[in-house]
Amino acid sequence: MSSEDTNQDIEEVARQDFINNVLIDFKPGDEFYETESTRLKKYGQCLECNKIRTGRKWCRSCNAEYFRQAFSTWTSGNLEIDYFIQNSQIYATSSLTNLEWWPYDIFSDIEEIGRGGYGTVFRAKRKVQRIKGWDYLNNKLLRFEEKDFYEYNGFVYVEYVVLKTIGQSQILPKDFLNEAKRLQRWAYQSILTWGSPILQGFTKNDDTGQYYHVLEYYDKGDIRNIQNDEITWYDRIKIIYHVSKDMYNIHKAGLIHRDIHPGNVLRFMDGFDYININDLEDIQEQIEKADEILRPKIKKQTYHPEAIYTSRIMPNFQEEHCSIGLNMVLD
Repeated sequence: MSSEDTNQDIEEVARQDFINNVLIDFKPGDEFYETESTRLKKYGQCLECNKIRTGRKWCRSCNAEYFRQAFSTWTSGNLEIDYFIQNSQIYATSSLTNLEWWPYDIFSDIEEIGRGGYGTVFRAKRKVQRIKGWDYLNNKLLRFEEKDFYEYNGFVYVEYVVLKTIGQSQILPKDFLNEAKRLQRWAYQSILTWGSPILQGFTKNDDTGQYYHVLEYYDKGDIRNIQNDEITWYDRIKIIYHVSKDMYNIHKAGLIHRDIHPGNVLRFMDGFDYININDLEDIQEQIEKADEILRPKIKKQTYHPEAIYTSRIMPNFQEEHCSIGLNMVLD
C-alpha cells in the first residue's frame, strides 16, 4: 500500500471520527434545531450560492470549498491535527466552530499563568483575530476586528488568548486531540447559547516541538476573585443561571462535570452576563471501576491551575452516569 493510500485511510477514519464523536447536527424536533425560515430571518442568504446561511455571515457549503482550496497552504506537521482542523472547517456552521492552524510567530508577550503535572497554561497576545467569514468581492478571508466584538456581542475586545499544553513531552499525547474533541463537541452544542470555552485551534513552538491548544482567554479570572461588596443578589442569580445553562448544554452534548467549584467558573468581562464553566472530567475509568466510585469518601477540595480551560468527556454518556457524577459533587 502506497503512502498516499495510507494517508487517505487515515483521512477517512478521521472524518468518520469527527462526524461520530464531535459534530452535533441538530435534527427536526431537537431543542436547538433551526428551520430554514428561522435561519433565513436570522442569517439571510449567501451572496455567492443563494443558499440560506448556517450562521451570521457564514455559508457552510461555500466556506467549506474555500477552506479545501487552502488545505495545501498549511500544515501542523501532524496528520491527525491537520485532519481535525480540516474537518472542523468543512463542517463549521459558524465562525465559532471553525478551527485554525496558528503559526507560532503571531504570538507575543507569552506569560505562564498556570502549571501542573499534566500541562501548562500561558497567556499570549495575538497579532490577528479569528476568521469571521469570506469576502466574496475580494476573494479572501475576513477576520474579526476590534469593532466587530461590539457589533456581534456587545462586549469588550480582548487581545489575549490562552496557549495550553497537554502533557510535558514533545511527543503528542493521545489526550491532546481527545480534549480538543470534547471542547469542540461542547462548542457545537452551545453555539446558539454562547456557553463554552471556545477552542480556536492549535499552534506549535518549532524550537521546542511543543504543541498547544489555542483557547479563548477569560480576562476576569474565576469567581473566587469576587468580593462580597461587589456582588448583588441579582448578580448571584445571573451566575446561577449561566452555570445552569452550561450544565444543561454539557449534558446534552454527552459530557459530564464532576468538580463544580468557584475556581472552575470563569468571567469574560466586568459584570456577570458572560460566565462559563470549565474543567469537565473524564469518568470512563471510574465508571468501569464502580466499586471505587461508589465507595463513600470525603475529599478535600483542591484547585489545580492547569485545570483551567480543560474539558474531559465521557464517551457514550448515559443518564445513570450523570446521576453518579452529580451525586459525588453534592455529597
